[in-house]
Amino acid sequence: MKPAILAAIALALPACERHSIPPTTAETQPTVSEPSPKPQLDAAQPETLVGADIEAACEAADRAEIRWRIVEVDGQPRAITMDYRPDRLNFTVEKGKVIRVNKG
Repeated sequence: MKPAILAAIALALPACERHSIPPTTAETQPTVSEPSPKPQLDAAQPETLVGADIEAACEAADRAEIRWRIVEVDGQPRAITMDYRPDRLNFTVEKGKVIRVNKG
């Protein structure tokens, strides 16, 4: 073969080379984080009660000696008094879960 043809083949061969997929290592594998622990239900911090089962939210309020009441269940308001008590929690419940907590 002519030297020019050999040079062209030598230059073209690397372009035809198969690219292999590098083996996976601990560094290249995506990290899977463990689920974070559920926050403790703390009636002193009402936002921690949102998403909890109503029974668990009521028990947390009882443990903290905080008054509570359920003001709405599945979109249906309950009969409640209109007095404002800043030391009381008002739970709005949907499908057995607390979706809103207000003070008063």
